[in-house]
Amino acid sequence: MRVNLLPDSLLEPSSKPLIVASILNWNQFELTVRCLTSLIEKGYPNLIVCVTDNHSAVFDEKHLLSLFPNLIILKNGQNLGYAGGHLKALDYALSVNAELIWLLNNDTVVTDQTLPPLLNAYNREGVAIYGSLAINCDGDISEDVIWGVTEQLNGAVCSFAALTQDELTEMPIKQVANVLGCSMLVPLSLIEAYGFIDTSFFLYFEETDYCLRLLELGVPSYMVSGSVIMHEEKASIASNPCLQKRVDYYLYRNLHRLILRHGSKMLAFHYLTTVLKRLVIANVFRSKHMSKVNRFEVLGVLHSYLGVTGKYYDPELYRQV
Repeated sequence: MRVNLLPDSLLEPSSKPLIVASILNWNQFELTVRCLTSLIEKGYPNLIVCVTDNHSAVFDEKHLLSLFPNLIILKNGQNLGYAGGHLKALDYALSVNAELIWLLNNDTVVTDQTLPPLLNAYNREGVAIYGSLAINCDGDISEDVIWGVTEQLNGAVCSFAALTQDELTEMPIKQVANVLGCSMLVPLSLIEAYGFIDTSFFLYFEETDYCLRLLELGVPSYMVSGSVIMHEEKASIASNPCLQKRVDYYLYRNLHRLILRHGSKMLAFHYLTTVLKRLVIANVFRSKHMSKVNRFEVLGVLHSYLGVTGKYYDPELYRQV
């Protein structure tokens, strides 16, 4: 059996934990204001809200403070991605002895049923990672992949089988292999014991790698289906095809890097041959039944096997192209 390495004294949640909500902004000021409005108007007790600007071209700090006077504003000198962007808020959370950090995307809208179910799950299950059920404006559940877990002799492991919408919602608190980073609640004691998200992924699959890494150490992740958050996916890049192609590089590089790190050799071979098959059928034989593979995707896959990490394409260079 796997053993949770956290001291017993850290496994008892407080009745009213101090929470730091960390929101990243990168050239999407209006979305950030919308997210903050939805969050702050809920009046959650014991909640400190931080906004970290990930080196936007324009960031109106004074206007933001005029709207939200109690807001903590932090700034990065460059775009550090998802994990790196949240580090300053994490340092702040540690400095004020917060019990939990709540990572939020700025393209989300918090509902009345977002944070309370997460806290209820934390009070019930203790130190673990907790994620919300993300839905779009039409009420459909996000298509981002959440993998299930299977029990083995040494504990739960990732099944690498995507859970269906019915499976995600069949239980109010369900152990999963990974949760979505758009709304993720993490105890600070967990971070102090095991470290934070790997910043070398940059942009994609950082939170997935974190969940899988902790799962391998015996720390579970839970999908809390009663915790619903509205999520407008890829809002920062949706209107920029040039940036989207560079983002595809990170999507494919980090996915294959994730599989190489946490999956079997057979699974890695399956993912690689799937891309190669699509490349031949769509690009060489020009099949209309399969989307083409662009050169950024190919380079991303290649770099995953060559061990390239961190920022390769700087999003700043393509923001206005």
